[in-house]
Amino acid sequence: METPEAVSSAPRALEALTVDLWYTLIFPTVAVRHRIESARRSVWSEALQEAGCSPRRSARWARLIEENADEAEENGFSPTWSERVDRWSRRIQVPLDAQDLAARFTETVPLTQVRVAPGARESLGRLREDGIRLGIVSNATHEPPEAVRRLLRAHDLDTPFDCVVLSTDVGRAKPRREPYDRALELLGVRPGGSVHVGDAEADFRGAIAAGVHPLLYTGLRRWKPERLRASPPAWLNKVMRVHRWEEVPRACGFFGALPPVPRPS
Repeated sequence: METPEAVSSAPRALEALTVDLWYTLIFPTVAVRHRIESARRSVWSEALQEAGCSPRRSARWARLIEENADEAEENGFSPTWSERVDRWSRRIQVPLDAQDLAARFTETVPLTQVRVAPGARESLGRLREDGIRLGIVSNATHEPPEAVRRLLRAHDLDTPFDCVVLSTDVGRAKPRREPYDRALELLGVRPGGSVHVGDAEADFRGAIAAGVHPLLYTGLRRWKPERLRASPPAWLNKVMRVHRWEEVPRACGFFGALPPVPRPS
C-alpha cells in the first residue's frame, strides 16, 4: 500500500490547459495590426478632442496612454478599464467616460479581423473530448474587456473554453501569477495538473510561479512586431516547445509524468 508521501509525490494526470491569446491562439496580419494600433489611438484622441483638447495635444496624450499601458503590463499591473479611464481623465483634467470609450473601442477598433492560429480549433476540440478543461489567460493591455470578449464571440472561441481570465479581471498582468491562480480556481483544478500554452517569457514566469507547466508555442513568431521577437532568455530553452497546434495534444501527454520546469533565474 502506498504511503501518503508516495501518493502526494506521484505524477498528476493532466486536468486542464490554459492558453494565451495574442500570437498563440489568435494573430493579426501586419496590415490588420497597423489598423488596430491606429484605431485605438484614434479612439483616445477623438474623445480628448471632444473634451476640449487640441488635435496635436490629443494625439500626444493618446501615444502616452498607449506607452503607459505597455509599461504597466511589463511591471505586472493591469487596472480595470474604468480605473484606467478615470486616471487619465484626472491627469489630463478633462471629462472622459469609461463606458463611452469602451463602446467606441469595441465598435471601431478592428479586433475581430484577427485570425485564429492554424490547427487551434481542432486541437482544442480533441483536448476537450479527452476531458481536459480549457481556459484563456491573457493580458488585456490596451483593450476594454468587452472588446476582447466580442472578438472571441466573433470567432466562436467563447464556447470551447470553460473560463476566460483577463488581466483586468484581477488587476495583475502576466508575468505575475495572479491571473493563473484565478484560472485554476475557476477551472477547479490543481496547479500540478495544468499546462499553459503561450509564446513569451511573461507567460511562463507567471505560470511557473503558480505551479503550472509551461508549453512554448512558436508557430506565429513571424507575425509578431519586431519588438516582440527578441531572443528569448537562456532559461526559456528548458521549456518544452511546439511549432504547430497539432502537436499540442501529444505534448500535453508528457506533463502528467514530468517534474516542474526549474524556475527562471
